[in-house]
Amino acid sequence: MAARNLSVNRSSFVSIDPLRVDASKLKKAKRILGSDSDVDTLNKALAMVIANEEMESAIEKAFGAVPYFQVR
Repeated sequence: MAARNLSVNRSSFVSIDPLRVDASKLKKAKRILGSDSDVDTLNKALAMVIANEEMESAIEKAFGAVPYFQVR
């Protein structure tokens, strides 16, 4: 695996060069999320992943388990 160039700027964003993303998934996510740009799409998708983990954690804390749903 090739090394990635990581840099952090003053606004605490990380640049990953090169970033390779499946174009069809990005296009579909952009449409679903109503994003204007690829960067906005990736940021919204990451926020959703984080929110999902937080919800799963709260459900597990309240009910003791989280149902498993297979991701396609």
